Amino acid sequence: MNKRGGRMKIDEFVLKLGKKMEKKPLLFWLIMNAFFLLISIFLFHPYFETNDDAIMALMAEGAYGQREEHLVYMSIFAGKLLKLLYGLCPSIRWYSLVQYGVLFSAFTGITYVLARSKREGDGYFTALIFLLAFFTEGYVALQYTKTGAIAAFGAYALLFYGVDRKSKKSIGVGILLGIVSSCLRFKSFLVTLPFGAGVGIFQLYKLWKRPEIEKKEKKEVLRNYVLVFACFFGFIFFLENVNLSSYKRTEGWKEYWAFNKKREEVMDYQKLDYVRFGEVFEGEGVSENDVLSYSTWQFAAPDIFHLEWLENILDATNVPITGETISKFVRDYAGELYKFLYSLNTYVIGGVSMFLIKIFYGKRRDLLPAVYGLCLFFLLTGYFLLKGRWTYRTSVIFFMGMFFLLVFYWENKVESSLGEGKTAMKVLLGVLIFLNAGIWMKNTFDYKREVRESMSRISQFNEMISRDKEHFYLIDTFTDPTFYQWTVFSPEEIGCYDNVSSFGTWMTNSPIALNILKKYGIDNCYKGAYMVPEALVVDNFFIKEKLLYIKEHYGVNTKAKEVEEAFGFHIYKVEEEKK
Repeated sequence: MNKRGGRMKIDEFVLKLGKKMEKKPLLFWLIMNAFFLLISIFLFHPYFETNDDAIMALMAEGAYGQREEHLVYMSIFAGKLLKLLYGLCPSIRWYSLVQYGVLFSAFTGITYVLARSKREGDGYFTALIFLLAFFTEGYVALQYTKTGAIAAFGAYALLFYGVDRKSKKSIGVGILLGIVSSCLRFKSFLVTLPFGAGVGIFQLYKLWKRPEIEKKEKKEVLRNYVLVFACFFGFIFFLENVNLSSYKRTEGWKEYWAFNKKREEVMDYQKLDYVRFGEVFEGEGVSENDVLSYSTWQFAAPDIFHLEWLENILDATNVPITGETISKFVRDYAGELYKFLYSLNTYVIGGVSMFLIKIFYGKRRDLLPAVYGLCLFFLLTGYFLLKGRWTYRTSVIFFMGMFFLLVFYWENKVESSLGEGKTAMKVLLGVLIFLNAGIWMKNTFDYKREVRESMSRISQFNEMISRDKEHFYLIDTFTDPTFYQWTVFSPEEIGCYDNVSSFGTWMTNSPIALNILKKYGIDNCYKGAYMVPEALVVDNFFIKEKLLYIKEHYGVNTKAKEVEEAFGFHIYKVEEEKK
């Protein structure tokens, strides 16, 4: 059989398979997405991409003393659901399981809609490309911000599909996914909004350009869009308002909310830069050691690192826009963009390739959403870089948003057996499969290295400190092993870390952290290090800086005596030096 005959047989097989799948498309995509989910869990090794997820899982499980529904970055409604589930069965890590349920529903919704939106099997190629480009970013590198964004894109896909096809079920599931997205991470929902709005604008544009549809019918569709999305956004913003009100009226959380908002602006937006703002810090009585301590998340000293201090630092570090700052921004932007493009991740290859395929093989009017998507990408990445928040996870969301916007509007009607556009998509499928094989190899290598070098000793150390209730463990943030990324399916016992406090996380000054400190009669980790008889400091990196901090701010000379090295962690007893 010659090559051409082989290609024709493959195309015929795809066409036949497509016709069979058209009879039960939902079942097919449920099975397909279940397959990707299963290989993510059993072939790959899922992990928490950031320690934020590990901390919120511990909060929901009650590891710090009691199960908490205020999870800070998730809605109070998500917290209440997790609290209920952990009450029913604490032996399951519901925090992860709920996210996997959301991801599976969102991926299924997106791929089902993409497959149904195209002709002659085109949609199936597009849907598979989407899965291959993004499934590891959802299922393997679990991160609540990305989960919230994927849920939002799933919501938009189902809502637009539901309104166009007059499917109440699709609309209902879409609204539910949107609500879940906002509860998981409201900011994720907001970031996806411009992409969803773009899809809506171009959907209506396509409708208005179709002469075969009467004006009356067009007005009815427009009215349905307005009604559905008014309910959609109304529900979501109402629930977010209830969520914010819950924090503002709950004692302890109200003060923490105001503090943490300013802490984010200082810490996350890179205001702690001694090279740039050295004179400003000296004027505020902040030493170089202070800046080092705070920038490495060692700020659990509320008598110094407090709301008023944060506001003063923000005011003092406001930099006017000059030619130099613009030049620096352009250089930084080019560097960041190059770094992400050069990374050759599946989401980058998938997003960029679909953009190029759309440009070269789509219809001329397809260029309009392409330009819109590109402008949106540059605007959002530029804004997030300016705010110091252009991270890996936000990049994934931006590329996914551009991909979603482009393929949802794409009107390429090339038949299955013809057209270079189809060939390019087949090549892209092969490239993405190859890249995912590489991701699997790296993920497996990283996991085996963790098993070999760290996993056992971290598990043993955590068990040791959780059982040793005679001591109070104050742990350096960079050393802290309780926020372990390879614990996606491993829940902790309630109260296991009620004798542990960190020198600084985003939980600092929260009622959870303060309740632990109050048990030992303190509200300050630095003072507690030398004032609490039961206190032991765990620090592999910054013990000298902590002693200097105590000396500079409290006028107390202290010494740190290493009492034990347990499983690779240095444990110190900090004492005041006798005069």
